[in-house]
Formats: sequence, C-alpha cells, structure tokens
Amino acid sequence: MARPSQDSIRRLAVFLATVVVVVAGSTAAPLLTDRGPQEQQISAYEEIVPERAPAEGQPELERVEEGGLIAIDAGHVNRFDQDEIQPLVEAITSAGYRVEFISSATGVTSAVKRADGLVVIDPGLEYSQSEVAAVERFVDNGGRLVLVGEPPQSRLVGGLFAISVRTIRSQMDSLSKAFGIEFGEAYLFNTEENDGNHRNIFAATRGQSPLIRGVDRTAFYTATSVTAQDGQPFLWATPGTRMVRGDTPGRYPVAVRSGNVVALGDKTFMFEDNFNVVDNEQLTENLARFLIAGNVRKTLADYPDLVGEEPTVRYTKVTFTDAAQTVANNLRDNGQDPTISLRRGARAPENADVLLTTYEYLEEHDIGADGLTVANGRVAVSGYESDSTGVITFHAPRSGIDLVVVVDGPTRVRTAANLLETGEFTQYLISDRSAVYRTAQAGPPTGDETGLNVTDG
Repeated sequence: MARPSQDSIRRLAVFLATVVVVVAGSTAAPLLTDRGPQEQQISAYEEIVPERAPAEGQPELERVEEGGLIAIDAGHVNRFDQDEIQPLVEAITSAGYRVEFISSATGVTSAVKRADGLVVIDPGLEYSQSEVAAVERFVDNGGRLVLVGEPPQSRLVGGLFAISVRTIRSQMDSLSKAFGIEFGEAYLFNTEENDGNHRNIFAATRGQSPLIRGVDRTAFYTATSVTAQDGQPFLWATPGTRMVRGDTPGRYPVAVRSGNVVALGDKTFMFEDNFNVVDNEQLTENLARFLIAGNVRKTLADYPDLVGEEPTVRYTKVTFTDAAQTVANNLRDNGQDPTISLRRGARAPENADVLLTTYEYLEEHDIGADGLTVANGRVAVSGYESDSTGVITFHAPRSGIDLVVVVDGPTRVRTAANLLETGEFTQYLISDRSAVYRTAQAGPPTGDETGLNVTDG
C-alpha cells in the first residue's frame, strides 16, 4: 500500500487543527445571532481585552416578620441552573421568605395560588393560554412578577465532519406580551465602554424607581432591549451601545417596570460570577424587595391554597367531625399540614383558618366574618340573600378566618366538604369572596339575583 506524501499529511493536519479550533470554540461559548458586517468589524476588537470591573459584596435583605413564598419557574425548559441564581435566592431567603422551584409546566397555575411573587427566566417552552390567564389573575390580585429574558443566540452543533448553526430563541413573549412587554430580537454591544468584552455592556439608571435605590451602574452580559406599552424603563444601556441587528446606536432600555411586573433583558447579571460587579448586587437586592412586597389578595377560587401551610380546621358541632376530617385530608393532599379542633361555647373559634359551622351558631356569635351576615334565619352575602334552609354558603372574609362554611345541618356539611374536596364549589361562585350552593329545599333568593344554581342535594 502506498504511503501518503508529506504534503498530504501536512494538509490533513491543517484541516484537523481547523476543525478542532471550530469545535472547541462552539463548546466554549455561544456564537451569537445575526452575525454580519458589524460583527466582523468588532471581531478584531476581541483581541484587546479590557479589564473587568471589580467584584465585591453580597446581597442581603432585612428580615420580614411574616414571610411568604416566591416561586421560580423551572418547568418551561428555562435555561438556567439553580446554582447560578443563588445570589437572588439568598437575598429572598434572608428576608424570611421561602423559594420554590416549579418543576413542571403545569405547576405554574398551582404555584401562583400560593405565591407572593413569581420569577420567570429565559423559558424555552411556550406558556399555554390557561397558564397565561392564571399568571394574569395573580398579577391583578397583587402578586409580583419578574420576567428575565435573553436575546436569540446561535450555537454550532454537530460532530467532527457535520457542523450546523442552530438558533435558540426564548419563548418569553408567549407570556410577556400579555402584559404589553416585548424583548428585543438581537443582542446589544458596546465597543467603547464595556466590562471586558463588547457584549458585556453597562447600564445606567434613570428616574426615581425604588428598583434603582443604591444603583448607579450595572453590568449586563449578553443583553437585549426590553419595552413595555404602559411601563417605565429604569435602566438604560450607556451611550455608544448598539443593537447587533442593524448596528444602530441609541439609548436602549434594558429594564422596565409596568405595575406589578418587572422585565429585564439579561439573566447573567445575577449569576454567581457577576452579581457583585459594580451595582449588580444592589439591583439583585432591589428585585428581591420588589418580589416580597406583593400584597396578594387571595380569592375563594384559590382554595385550598387560600389557607396557610399549617391551617386549623375548626367545627362547632360534634356531628361535623367527619366533614372536618374530609376537609383536613383535602388540605393534607395539597401539601399542607392541618389540624382539626372542635370549638363550642360563647366565644368565636380562635385561630381558625377554616370554620365549619351553622347559621344558628353565627346568629349567636360574632366571628368577625366581614361580608357575611345571618339574622332571623336569613343569610346574606354580597349579591345574595335568602332563607338559610337548604343553602350552603362558602365565604372568604377579607380578614380573620380564611374560609367560613355555613350549613343548616350535618347532611349539608358533608355535601360542603365534598364540594371543597372536588373543587366543584367554584361552579357556584357569585363573587371572588362567596359561593352559594342552593338545594331543592332552598327558598327563592330575594333581590335581583338570577342564574343561581339549584341542585338536588
């Protein structure tokens, strides 16, 4: 067999060396999208590496007396590792709040019923219409939402002899557009002023937002612009920043707030390697403060998440014991740790999260259930009034007891417990605070109420 010539060997060596360099480059860092003339112009600049900004500090918040829950979505193929965002997690937990990572796409709908704040980072999977609706209700009810997007990126994929470019796009718009927020279609760069690389841009504050308290300048790593129809930007890329698509210089907003929603065009500023560069630490703290400052108004439809982690189920008649146990089991299946207790006597049940009682008891005792009144054998909630016979009333007062279930006897209380367990009580909602289940024995309601269901119970 003929041996290859020295020239052939040299050509093969050069080819293999070239392939190794390309493959190594594709695994070491992503090749960003929209590579064109402007990208070619700045490629030579990459040979000159400016110094990185100094890194120092650790985010930490003052502790809140009553903590809550901040949910972070990790169920939509979100492109981040939990360890990477430890600075944000530690800032939240230092305030006494819990952090829960949502592991499945359907978990968002459940999580927002329990959470005070929701964080969504660079999702790779679209949000369904029902998920978007659940998040919208959560925000409308006072919950805080932080959206952290990323520009599209391209990566070299394949083996030694078959390499292709794959564009990776965030699916954030499937959620953010519901709030009038849009993320840019390309990344920002600055060859004049940056943190060691043209893609590592600086952003400066503008305005009086609490989100920029203590913040003068931040560093974003591979960021895109972000805009909101009814929002106000609070961080802008510094002068000289350009968008890689079109190479147009301008003042690009990279962080905006619209009511209970904050959107940022970069996730890496909060990563372990970057969070304490310039004022990134303070920005991370301010985001944590924003999240825990939500004042979520739980509605009756949020049951069983309407009540806390360790709820007390109290009942006022011995014959209600089985129903109370059914309610407790339902809460336990939801991940809560309930206790049940019989409470009779002249005083209202103390420390009750769920109260199972009778109209007769409520006529004799004031339990402080605003919005629910019982007098002379009649029950009234907003939008409904009738005789109490044959009627089951579910009511979530705005303060005090989380849920009051009122019935006219043991038969009805068993029905009520089953309706709570199956969630069917939501079919009888007449407001965000009340549901009325009327059996065939119930008298007609008074006033202008129409369309209330009559059952055979």
